[in-house]
Amino acid sequence: MVDFVEGIPIPPEKIKETIDKTAGYVLKNGETFEDRLKNSDENGQFAFLKDENEYNPYYRWKLSGGEDQKKAETENTSVEERPVAEIPKPIDLEFLTELPPISALDLDIIKLTALFSARNSGYGPALLRYQTGKGNKHQFEFLKEAHSFHPLYKNLVKQYQKLIQLYESPELLGDLMTRLKESDKLFDNAYARAQYKKQHKDRIKDANNQKQERQIQFASIDWQDFRIVGKVYFDAIDEVTELSTPLSREDLIYRSLQAKNKEMELQKVKPVIKKPKEVTPKSKDISSEQVTSKEATPKEATPVPKGMKIKAAGESRLKNRKTNISNKMIRCPLTNELVPEDEFDNHLRTKLRDPRYEEQQNNFIKKNFLHESNLTNDQVYENIKRLAKKRTGEEVETDKRQHIT
Repeated sequence: MVDFVEGIPIPPEKIKETIDKTAGYVLKNGETFEDRLKNSDENGQFAFLKDENEYNPYYRWKLSGGEDQKKAETENTSVEERPVAEIPKPIDLEFLTELPPISALDLDIIKLTALFSARNSGYGPALLRYQTGKGNKHQFEFLKEAHSFHPLYKNLVKQYQKLIQLYESPELLGDLMTRLKESDKLFDNAYARAQYKKQHKDRIKDANNQKQERQIQFASIDWQDFRIVGKVYFDAIDEVTELSTPLSREDLIYRSLQAKNKEMELQKVKPVIKKPKEVTPKSKDISSEQVTSKEATPKEATPVPKGMKIKAAGESRLKNRKTNISNKMIRCPLTNELVPEDEFDNHLRTKLRDPRYEEQQNNFIKKNFLHESNLTNDQVYENIKRLAKKRTGEEVETDKRQHIT
């Protein structure tokens, strides 16, 4: 928009900036905003809003120009927001080939080879073997699929095969001639092809722009800005421990569904609260009579021989087993401490993981396991535990013998 219009005086720079800003706010908020400015104008800063002011024509001109510009912007946005019709893909041009950078001699060789392969289908590998035997291997490298000229060779073979089919079947040739006679459709097809190519290029461009924006956003992230939440230490046992097989996605889904079903079952089942029965005076009397009658009639006792103590079945055996279990201690080969048998497994595992006892662990292994073996780590651990229990048993027996002597 031009800054100078005939018949409209241009205000000074400061007043002009105020008028431009005010016109923009009035266009956004409506005429009510202009009325509020008029009523609250005590310093005369918005005097140009009055009709008798000399800069009011410039203000009105800015409003009219801004409205036209706003209409044009809305029209442009509406045009851009219209959905673009999908253009169908045109028929491929079978006889149009984009040539790569290639010399005329190589192109002639590829054309002749493609013509030979089209007329004698299936002889391409045989031709390569024949030329290789004659020493022309490098000249016919394009017959291999990995070569850069192989797509050109395959395209030429298809073209020659199509020409041979047209020559052999007059029906296909008649259809082609009718399509050539319809000149109007030829131009329509060319225009549709150009529109499709343009749309395809625009989509590729938009996709590349989106990809570039994602890369910029990814690069803008400060990947060095992190903090250490915790540390996990792995020792010698963790390196050789046989881990369980990893769970698949289906197993995790099944586990979660199973847990949900259990929760639902727990929510459905309500606790049954038994109400205490009301005891009437009559029932009290009856129950007391029953109790007294039971006490009055003692059970017939079986005769017991003199000097015999009767115990419950299995009482002495369980008691002896409990005392043996509770009193049985195992000496740890690493710390030389006496540990209860039921706590020995956890004690040994924790000490083996402790780096302070790494030297004792190595000495114990060197002393008791001199040769290499094909045992697994779990079997070695069981052997250490069994050896410690055996030594503890021998020490207990020696203590008993000394005590007896």
